[in-house]
Amino acid sequence: MALRAAGLVADDVAAETSMSTHLAAWSSSLWSRLLAPRLFTSRLFAGASSLMLVEMMSSLPGVSRSQYS
Repeated sequence: MALRAAGLVADDVAAETSMSTHLAAWSSSLWSRLLAPRLFTSRLFAGASSLMLVEMMSSLPGVSRSQYS
């Protein structure tokens, strides 16, 4: 009886470990899916704003575009 109880406890611990591993992987995947678009958007916005700055600066009289690009 004690061996059977020990076996059940061992199975329960293994199942809990497996579930927590899956949960950790799932939450990591979820966070990367939520944060990746934001990082991409911020990089895209930074790139677009630097292009706008170059366009604004190059439209000033006496300033050539090659100085800023």
